[in-house]
Amino acid sequence: MNVVRETKLDALFSSFVLIGFVLVVAGNLLASGASTTPQWLILAGLIAGVFGAAILSARVFWRHRIGLNAWLLMFGIHAVGMAMATQIFNWLHPGGRAEGASVGINALLLAFALIVVMLVRGAVLLDAASRMPGWLAARSEKLGATPRLWLFALYWMSPLAWWAGILSAVDIFILNDSASAPMAALILCVAIAVGRFAVRLVLFEKNKYTNWQRSPEGRVKARAYMTSAGFALAGALSFYAYFFMAARVQDDAFAAQVKHNAEARAAEIAAMQPPALAPKENAETIYKLSRASLAPINWHWARASWNTQEARTEIARNLTALSYLRQAAAVRGIDYGIDWSADTRKLEVPVALMTSMGELSGLALLELRQAADKEDWQTSTKNFSACLRYARHLGALPMVDGSGMALDVEIRSTEVLAAALFKPGAQPPDTALVDFQKALAEHLDARGEYCGRAVYFTFVSHYGGMDRARLANEFPGKASVSRMLKELALIDWHRQIDEESFMASLKLMTRQHMDQDEVRDITRRVSARRPMGSLTWNDLCVGTATANLNALESLRLLEAAIAIKRYQRHYGAWPSALKDCIPLFLTEIPPDPNKKGRFVQYDSSPPRVYTIGTGMNCDPQQHGQPDENYFNAYSLSIKHCENGNHVLFLAN
Repeated sequence: MNVVRETKLDALFSSFVLIGFVLVVAGNLLASGASTTPQWLILAGLIAGVFGAAILSARVFWRHRIGLNAWLLMFGIHAVGMAMATQIFNWLHPGGRAEGASVGINALLLAFALIVVMLVRGAVLLDAASRMPGWLAARSEKLGATPRLWLFALYWMSPLAWWAGILSAVDIFILNDSASAPMAALILCVAIAVGRFAVRLVLFEKNKYTNWQRSPEGRVKARAYMTSAGFALAGALSFYAYFFMAARVQDDAFAAQVKHNAEARAAEIAAMQPPALAPKENAETIYKLSRASLAPINWHWARASWNTQEARTEIARNLTALSYLRQAAAVRGIDYGIDWSADTRKLEVPVALMTSMGELSGLALLELRQAADKEDWQTSTKNFSACLRYARHLGALPMVDGSGMALDVEIRSTEVLAAALFKPGAQPPDTALVDFQKALAEHLDARGEYCGRAVYFTFVSHYGGMDRARLANEFPGKASVSRMLKELALIDWHRQIDEESFMASLKLMTRQHMDQDEVRDITRRVSARRPMGSLTWNDLCVGTATANLNALESLRLLEAAIAIKRYQRHYGAWPSALKDCIPLFLTEIPPDPNKKGRFVQYDSSPPRVYTIGTGMNCDPQQHGQPDENYFNAYSLSIKHCENGNHVLFLAN
């Protein structure tokens, strides 16, 4: 009677395993859709199957009643070791999900899944011990046949080896990790798996012809088949439960890291916000008056006809707007009242506003050129200083549009002032030249605060949104074989590290002395991430990095040229070398932005300042001569030579 009762109970718990296996298979087959039903099917299957496998295997241990203390000791060592490994994994990536408790809960479930794997493995070994050869099992009158300790250890280590082998294989073959540690771990895991299958093959061959028994009949036969199927599937189901929970623990640890990064990026975005300013301290209040006073100009015509009476008439129509511009430029900051923590893709300054902002600086530069032609250097000084401060106001906006316009204002201001100062016959007083130098020095000291920050802000906001989307995934997540094998947290971690490295490269753009090598590094990084055939923020990043370098190069060339002009006005001759201007007219030779350790170059015949570009050609004779009417144009564009050098000519 007891035997019949025992077989009934074994069949009952085997049915739990069978039901769980069916639910897991069904859930995986349906897991490709968007519905969450397959996730709950798999979760229900795991609960039913693991419960049945645990009880079924525990009953085998109870019936044998052999070496229980020794088995519990070995089991405890493995369980504690796995718990410690899980905890260390989480310690390496501190933090937690929004609900805070899922990391610890999933770690406990992982330990429980490992316990079930050990129980099933141990039960299978105990059941087969009587049919094992002497080198696999020990026999005694009191305990009967028991598997040897090393065999228990081999079977209990195999789940860990399987999971570690999967991680190592992903790291080597998908993430292209060339380190020796993953390869060594993979070889060790394969060796354990091979040993495990070798033992299984020995047992199969040993018992292939020795298990002939009289087949049971009727219900007893059905119960025997049910129990055999339960044990056969319990191993697979418990393996799946272990792999699933191991993936969940990794996901939890990764989510903790993502949450930490999202919080850090949110704090960084908050720190980049323009300060809230009172109306009396806010330049935007005055800029609004300036924009409201604008009289539209055809800028193509205005630049071509800058020195005509018609162009002077247009300036006269905009004197009110120009007066407001100079007032606003002297105010501390600007605040457009935009919520910069919102979705970056929705942060767009209206086109009409950007157009009027460009016209403001254009008007000031047109008046600067006209005033210099009439030797009104006081007005020219005010407008040049106002344009540079205006560029800093634009650069304070954490947006691509504002940053790009700030750099454009810098370049145009440099070119227009150079045309005014170096026009043949121009006689700017030394006081005006000193004022131009002060405005440049003030601007160069401040520009490192905004150059490129708009593009960096765009990326940090974009990745912050991605982090928030990642954190929206709740337990049990994508509970499928595909999730565990193709979308492991290890892959996400690799992508996260790459993104952090990319963000660190973008920060280089905020440095005032960024050189050409750093721009190339940024270009290489963003090119590797840019989708083919599409214009992305990556393209804007590269464009802004290059524009920043060009703008800084123009400012440095003008800085050196003004010092040379002061020397020539003071001594009546051009200096023989740029160092002759130190310290009376120049504190130090301006650095060449193209390369750290290099400086702006100067040649006196004809007088010109230049940088050393990609061609690395220092020969002044390779720079050519200024084009016809070079000094009479509205703006004095810096000449780009074939070898990559940039040259600013000075009139004799």
